Parts: sequence; structure tokens; C-alpha cells
Amino acid sequence: MSFRIPFHRTDGLNVMSGRYLKSKWSRSLERELRVTNERLLRRNATVVPVNESLDEERGLMAPFVAVVSAHVLGGVLDGQLADGKSPASSTLLATRAQLIVSPMSRRILAESWLSMITKAGLPSSPRRSLEVPVVRTRILGAETQIRALAIALLAPMVTPRGVAMARSLLSDGSGPVYYGESASDLRSRLQEVITRLNPLTP
Repeated sequence: MSFRIPFHRTDGLNVMSGRYLKSKWSRSLERELRVTNERLLRRNATVVPVNESLDEERGLMAPFVAVVSAHVLGGVLDGQLADGKSPASSTLLATRAQLIVSPMSRRILAESWLSMITKAGLPSSPRRSLEVPVVRTRILGAETQIRALAIALLAPMVTPRGVAMARSLLSDGSGPVYYGESASDLRSRLQEVITRLNPLTP
């Protein structure tokens, strides 16, 4: 049975639909927005629209709920984008795609990948450490591809699928970064991600 590292939680979250999230959170969110609006009005500031809901019949969610949900369901949504699902297929995927392709998000991701090289070059951490160890030989063997990936992530234009693939590969506890018995070739996987990051890739 495969496992995932603690910060990539997917258990049970993928069964939560947009309609369920809306019914669970929309009332409290609208109340919070109304309170915020009242405070802003007292300061003569810009009002945050309360009724930002999209087409109710299609089961779409209010933008603020979509952003929160895109964070909560990040691992699941990244996996769907990495598998080639179109961001246009749902509000959640579209929101998640916008979040992960932002310059700041991509810079953090690139730095996270580069930190793998540093970790692989350091002595092994004590067993009491909560940090999941990397497969040092694979990371060091793929240093060229990792540096190329970091550069590709910082390009002016990238695809959501490529960024999602880079995120999923980095957080997959059963993948070649962390699992020594994984049959997946890290260098090949990284090269595939680099290729998918390019918007001109067919």
C-alpha cells in the first residue's frame, strides 16, 4: 500500500463536491463578508460583493469558497491537473490552476526542488527527525534535471499541467524522490515535467 508524506493529504477529500462545500460554508462566508462590508463602508472603502455566486443551476461556488477549497483540496486537484484534466472543466480546477501558476508559487516550488539537492548532499538526519528523507543517490544523479526544472518553472509562461506535475512529483511519498523501492526513473520523470511546462508542447 502506498503512502504520502504528511503535507500531501488526500484521504477522503476528493469526495467533497462543489455543491457540498457551498452548502457547508456559503452562509457563514456571506455573514463574514457582510460584516466586512459594514466596516469598510464606515471607512468609505471599497465594498466586497457578497453575492459573488456563479450560476447556481450548474452547482458552481462563490469565488471565495472556491479559493479556500482549492487550497484544502490542493493535492487532489494537482493530481487531476497533472493527469491532463482541463482547468476549464470545473471552477475548482480553474481556481487551483490560477493559484499554482502564480510567480510566487512557482518560485517557492523551484526553491523546494533545489533544496532537495542540498538535502541529498548533507549527512543523514537522525531517526528522530520528522523530516521525510530523500533518496540521496537519485536526487544527486538527477541534479542536472532538477536545476533545469527550477529554471523552467520560472519561465514567463508555463502550463498548469506542468506545474501540477512538478508539485505532485515532489509531494508523492511513494514516488522516486522519497521511496527507494520505486521503479520510477526520477530523471525521466523530471524531463517529462520540463517538457509539459512548455506551452508549445503538443
